[in-house]
Amino acid sequence: MQTIIDQAQTYITAIALAVVGVLATVILRAIALLQQKANSLFDARLSVSQRELLYKIASEGFAFAQTVYKDLGGRETAAGTSVFFRSIGIQRNKGIH
Repeated sequence: MQTIIDQAQTYITAIALAVVGVLATVILRAIALLQQKANSLFDARLSVSQRELLYKIASEGFAFAQTVYKDLGGRETAAGTSVFFRSIGIQRNKGIH
């Protein structure tokens, strides 16, 4: 009986990893769709001055996150935050895309 469980364990692990991968893909796609909808909403409902204010707030948040992560983990972590924020469309000194 134990050998059957040992043999099945590799398949169970593979199935579990596949399910986690699919869930991660679905979640990332949902986030991308929400980002597109939010950008459309911002463009439609916000004036230019409101968008500039939102950009300034996002830039300050970006700078704060870089400072905090730099203090916690050094340059690698600060660079990681830059990559993360760029991946969601926020680039420092360039605006929201």
